[in-house]
Amino acid sequence: MQPDHSRSVARLALKLGRWWGLSDPELNRLVQGAALHDLGKEDLPPGLLAKPGPLNEQEVALMRTHPARGAARLLRRGADPEVARVVLCHHESVDGRGYPAGRDRSDIPMLARMTSLADAFDALVAERAYKPSLSVREALGVIRAERGRRFDRRLADLLLSRAPLLFTNS
Repeated sequence: MQPDHSRSVARLALKLGRWWGLSDPELNRLVQGAALHDLGKEDLPPGLLAKPGPLNEQEVALMRTHPARGAARLLRRGADPEVARVVLCHHESVDGRGYPAGRDRSDIPMLARMTSLADAFDALVAERAYKPSLSVREALGVIRAERGRRFDRRLADLLLSRAPLLFTNS
């Protein structure tokens, strides 16, 4: 897990949750789930996470197990099932093309949809071994292009409308 990435995802998810009007208990579960969204990556071979360039088919399949692995670890530890569900569903897409189960919008908890958007934004603007970083403007363009497909349209619109507030304490 990348601690800076997890903290950034939790911070952005918290902003989304506040802008959306979530209650304090919901915000707490959102921040917990967002902070732990990549917990299952701890169970993957370290070389897989640092591999430069694209993953092969087997590596992609293994990487796609991390949401279920993380959720299972949380449930074994007695975590709040809603927090585990955020971890489980953070790579699902509202159009049903995500993973691990191909859930669509109606089957993806709102907290997971928020975490997904925050995770994607942070990953887009971060440089990784396998890709260069995008500018904030470019990342927002990706979010705009994927609204209603990968991302919940209403959440994407909320993020896009409040983009100037992304780097403030608002």
